[in-house]
Amino acid sequence: MVTSDRLTKRFGNPAINTAAWERQNMIVWRVPPLIALAIPELPSRIYCHKHFAPVLDRWFTALVEAGLATEINTFDGCWNVRNKRGLKSLSIHAWGMAVDLNASHNPLGLTADQCKARGLVPFSHQFIALSRHYVDCGADWLKRPDGMHFQINLGTINTIK
Repeated sequence: MVTSDRLTKRFGNPAINTAAWERQNMIVWRVPPLIALAIPELPSRIYCHKHFAPVLDRWFTALVEAGLATEINTFDGCWNVRNKRGLKSLSIHAWGMAVDLNASHNPLGLTADQCKARGLVPFSHQFIALSRHYVDCGADWLKRPDGMHFQINLGTINTIK
């Protein structure tokens, strides 16, 4: 799993001289028409890290092609220079390399089964299984599940030149 320490070593700290860091690393990804039509809940543009945009493109396209994109009901953010909730390390959102989806149905700290027991609708096993090919899924985290959270994975980080 990608950590904030690893991202700081690779891309620098976005909380220090944020404006300069932003100019060097962030882009506006224009959501392609195929994805926009299939997932109208997404904004037309997502401000993200330049290396995360291709990941989003491939992942959302795969979800559309698999018929799983209909599970996305809300887009709840990407870039936000902040610490992880309740912790001292920077969130992967600080690098613009994570998105939150369907936040109200996937609260931090609850497993999918706990969400269902509360009458919420977490992502399906199929959605998570396909997503794992493109991103790390917070639903997989044992100590502090975060079913809304999807972030760049180590394999992608290791291929960036």
